[in-house]
Amino acid sequence: MIRLQTIVYTTHMEASEAWYSVVLGSGPAHSSPVWTSFDVGDCVLALHGVDESPLGSGVELSLVSDEPLEDLIARLERSGVAVRRGIRQENFGRSLVLEDPNGLLIQVNEHE
Repeated sequence: MIRLQTIVYTTHMEASEAWYSVVLGSGPAHSSPVWTSFDVGDCVLALHGVDESPLGSGVELSLVSDEPLEDLIARLERSGVAVRRGIRQENFGRSLVLEDPNGLLIQVNEHE
């Protein structure tokens, strides 16, 4: 199963965490100086503390996979979906990057 995860890049982590806590009506499921996540139904809204947004817009669409990324790649390739960047080890687990037909880059994460 794949879950939606939206990441908001913020240069003001404490203010953003407080604001989203009020708006969402609950506190974060996880909080640290660089990463805070809120469970929103079956989705995750995450705040990523940065000095400046790496994407310009400040928002990234990412997905979280429950299946191993190798299995996901095999399934996608059987359906003709190319992987833009292969599996990379990250602090949180592993990730890969896809590109949708409009050129939108989407990171798919496998959390440890």
